[in-house]
Amino acid sequence: MTACVTIAVDLDASRRSRALELGADHAVAPDQASEVVARLTGGDGAAVVLDLVGSVPTTSLATQIVMRGGEINVIGVGQGSVEVGYGTIPTDVSVRFPYSGTRPGSARRPGAGPLGPDLGGRPDL
Repeated sequence: MTACVTIAVDLDASRRSRALELGADHAVAPDQASEVVARLTGGDGAAVVLDLVGSVPTTSLATQIVMRGGEINVIGVGQGSVEVGYGTIPTDVSVRFPYSGTRPGSARRPGAGPLGPDLGGRPDL
């Protein structure tokens, strides 16, 4: 999938298996995520966290596993939030909620093909 190590986190074992099939390097349950991220990063934490759910538990987990100077992207539209301020998350962390409507040129054109390499559209995770 990418030059970095990817760690998929999901409650559902079948979706973790699917993530591995699609190229994730590791797939773990949420209660294992902090330990696995710490072990794989030498205690530094994840450079980038993509929260595809956006719920209270997932945004909380994101703040626990992100590294100093890392980035949290909350893509899911659940009811979660990220508290920012000194002592709430590691320093120099960027937090993004990237929903801002359609940017010119970013909308998919009809017949533009699949969304990603060999996925044929949205993957069923």
